[in-house]
Formats: sequence, structure tokens, C-alpha cells
Amino acid sequence: MWKELISTIYQKVKQPLKPWLEWVQAPPLCEQLELLWDSEILKTGEVLEWRLSDPHLVTEMERIEHDAYQGVTMWRGIDFYEDMVYNARSFYLQGLIDEELIAFVGVRRDAKDVHISNFVVRPDWQSVGIGSSVLHQLQELLPDLERDTLTLEVRESNVRAQRFYQRHGFVVERLEKNYYANNHENAYWMTYQSPDVPVTLMDTDAALGQKNRLRIRKKNENDHNFSY
Repeated sequence: MWKELISTIYQKVKQPLKPWLEWVQAPPLCEQLELLWDSEILKTGEVLEWRLSDPHLVTEMERIEHDAYQGVTMWRGIDFYEDMVYNARSFYLQGLIDEELIAFVGVRRDAKDVHISNFVVRPDWQSVGIGSSVLHQLQELLPDLERDTLTLEVRESNVRAQRFYQRHGFVVERLEKNYYANNHENAYWMTYQSPDVPVTLMDTDAALGQKNRLRIRKKNENDHNFSY
């Protein structure tokens, strides 16, 4: 009787505490991830090299964000650095061509979903499949992260971005009033729900090569306290 009672209490307590226990016990998320393939061929013929949470690129990240948002600086280099280095729940996927950063995405695993905090492709490299490749990798990574929802926010005025996300399975969930601090613009909160079947690439124009380039690395006898 007592064993059953204790077990019932433990199960009730365990579920609300699970996200907190993940954060305490698990190593930084970027250390749990691995890139199975570190490059791909774009449809333009250039080789896109992927890196995972390289803090040496934060100055370039601030620069291309400034260019992509027409002179508006949302995050400074120090903001990217602190999120990348000190936030154990975050990781960054960075794309380079000829050693020059052209795209990056910042991702955070929250208690109930995986949130895209930053998503930037340099203006002169948009519409060649890079954004689709990034979203495809994140969608396929959701089961390994033990989450089934991918979320992000987008400016109400950024219709092009909204349509891009909608083409990749995102839907508008709600409107956030006065969301952005710089001009108090509204934001749409958009979500992608992982289907029961494997994700298929929605932008067939991108030459993506092998699938599943980003994943949680498999646990081996030398690993300890990994949370899956």
C-alpha cells in the first residue's frame, strides 16, 4: 500500500519538475548535438558550411542581422555571446560560404516547445534554399529534443516571412500587442506542430544532400547524465 502511494505521489511530482530536472542534470544543449554532415551544395553551386554555436562569429552575426533588418539592431554581439555561452538550453546553427557568415538561427528548448529566437539569412543569399534547409533540420530534430512544437514570433508587417513560415507548416496562433521594444510593433506568434509521420522537405528547389544533419548524439559508455 505504502509503495503504491509513494509511487503515485512521485509520478505526480515528477512531471511538473521534469523541465527543471532536464535543465539541472543535462549538459549544455549545444554539447549534446552533433552535425552529421557539415556542408551542403546550394542550388547556386556554392558549398554552404554549417557550424554549431561558434562564439567567434558573434560580431558577424550582429552585422548581418543589422543588414537583414534594414539597419535595426535587435540583438548586439554581446547578447548573442551570452545566450550562446551561458544559456544551457540554447544552441545556434551558423551557415558560411567561403568562411563568410551568411545565415544563422538561434534555438532554445523551453519547457513545452522549441523556440526560434533568431533567424537571419543575409539579404543577398535569400531565396536559394538556406532558410528551408534550416527549418527542415529543426523540424526533424524535435523528437530528439522531446518536444513536438516549434515556435517563433514575426513582425506583423513582415508578410514575406509569414508566408515563408506558412509554406513550411507554421500557423498563426495569436497576436502579441506592442511586442517589439524598438517601435512597439505587434508580432504574430506562430507554431509548427510535429506530425505523426516523418517531416518531408517542402522546398524541393534546395539541394540538401543527406538528411538529418543535426541530431542529439547517441549516448555511449563515456557519457553521463544525458537527458533524452
